[in-house]
Amino acid sequence: MPISTVEVSADGEEGDRPGWKGRVFQRRRLKQMVLFSGILFLSSASVYALSPKEVGPTGHFPFLIRNKSVAEGRRELCNLYLDRELLASFGTVVPDGIDKSSSEFDLCGDRVAQEDYFQGKEPTSLELEIRTLVTGYPIETMAPVIATYDREVAGLIVGIAKKESDWGRHVPTQGGRDCYNYWGYKGSGSLGTALGYACFETSEEAVKIVGDRLSTLVSQRQASSPEKLIVWKCGSSCSGHSPESVRSWIADVRVYYDRIAK
Repeated sequence: MPISTVEVSADGEEGDRPGWKGRVFQRRRLKQMVLFSGILFLSSASVYALSPKEVGPTGHFPFLIRNKSVAEGRRELCNLYLDRELLASFGTVVPDGIDKSSSEFDLCGDRVAQEDYFQGKEPTSLELEIRTLVTGYPIETMAPVIATYDREVAGLIVGIAKKESDWGRHVPTQGGRDCYNYWGYKGSGSLGTALGYACFETSEEAVKIVGDRLSTLVSQRQASSPEKLIVWKCGSSCSGHSPESVRSWIADVRVYYDRIAK
């Protein structure tokens, strides 16, 4: 006498379903095959991603130098450098045709060191404070580099940037690109000047030059208060500025200086 199996249907009623066990087994086998195929695909993709590839600059640099502007060429070189460093951090052997002593890689090396791309370093409390304060503004991407300075200088960097550019929303540009000059700095950057202000190639370069200059001024004056740093606005004398504008500059910079310098 054939054996039949009782199965509960979707509407809750029972009925005879000859061969039910066989169909269940087939469905399980199908699910197992799909799962196994997925695992195999992901494993293959991982092996491909970590396999040695021609990421080094060999064969690419002459094209970059001939056909791109200096700024574009340096950005491409930096990207290749970062790609090589990333694969190396995974233990992947990558062809190395890069002359690390070349000046083209100075900024790339600084960028890797400052932002700890491959070290997995947790952000400092100062960096988190700065990010929270400037979230949504262009200066937010500069937080890791700003946080490498002490709190007083970092407070000046953030406070002056707010007063001079609204944290990067009103800045000089060159050929439609951001000059990263959020402080009204009138020196010269690696890309020269734009509208009388320094034009920097990277945000890291901008923070480094401005931060170092502020550090020097703080050391010379033995103080970091906005009152003592009014030279940033006035230069050697404030005689050409109205008393109201001077007081406004000091008060506005102090708002954010006090929150960070504490």
